[in-house]
Amino acid sequence: MKTAFGAAFAAIAAVGFAGCAQQNASLPSSPAANVAARHSWMEPGAKPKQILYVSDPYLGVVNLYDPSRQDPRPIGQLADFKRPEGLLVDSGNDIFVTDAGERRVTGYREGSLFPFFAFEDSSGHPNDICNEAYSPTFYVVNATSAGGGYGQTIDVYANESRKPTSTLTDSNASALFYCAVDQKGDLFVTLDNAAGGSAPGEIDEFPSGKTTPVVLIKGLASPAGILLDVHDNLVVSDTFAHEVDIFAPPYKKGYPKSSFGVNGLIVQLALDQTATHLWGADAAHAVAQELSYPDGVLENETKSVQLFGPAGVAIAPPELRH
Repeated sequence: MKTAFGAAFAAIAAVGFAGCAQQNASLPSSPAANVAARHSWMEPGAKPKQILYVSDPYLGVVNLYDPSRQDPRPIGQLADFKRPEGLLVDSGNDIFVTDAGERRVTGYREGSLFPFFAFEDSSGHPNDICNEAYSPTFYVVNATSAGGGYGQTIDVYANESRKPTSTLTDSNASALFYCAVDQKGDLFVTLDNAAGGSAPGEIDEFPSGKTTPVVLIKGLASPAGILLDVHDNLVVSDTFAHEVDIFAPPYKKGYPKSSFGVNGLIVQLALDQTATHLWGADAAHAVAQELSYPDGVLENETKSVQLFGPAGVAIAPPELRH
């Protein structure tokens, strides 16, 4: 199955990652096991100002962290996924998890171990879910088709429907990875181009109301996580290039206005509510990194405990553009 995590993990395996495998071979007991009786991952009376969510497709879990704590170990865990990839925290602080292995998207209220929302992905194996702030319409991108072929479909779930209300197709793609939606309803997707080549990475746009994609940026190594900042800059993790690129609107020049290097294989990205801190899931070092934004200086990171190859990252409350 081709996913953003799968590509990153293949790169890890190619350079040898036995140390991390050995480190995580005997994992501690799940934090969720200690709180399941309370039906919540939170300790009594605890209410973190921020919650950091990190998915691990290899272990089938989503770990939860309090970024303000000096101890950067998980404070809780959602489990029993088959291959959790992209994460989304909406304007109500609900967390949505795309499970590529189960072809399902599941939503949880903040602090709950039990889903309130779930739908099956009829088109393929989902890699990410995104929406415009405060919008009830969700977009789910598929890394592979239902039969394991090219992932070229984006299922649209309007008004919180449990079934797709429409489907977009990007015939340029061999695999769609992550997505973002701007305030006008324009949809942006990262992908590997079906034509291949030495730099097959691409960013396409579906303008609001359109069903045909526009090619925005080509020639990237392997674009994964994508988001829009408060200035509508596209912020993209080019995983195999070990950098984060920032593209200014209208994006047509095809090259970033600025970039910064990262140490690791950064997959999904998330801005905190202040839009001055950027978190990235680092599949190479089994951590989530906190970087200053837009400078990219490493400020903090989680411990590589109960992680093997993280792919998704999200923050509650999210950065919301008005």
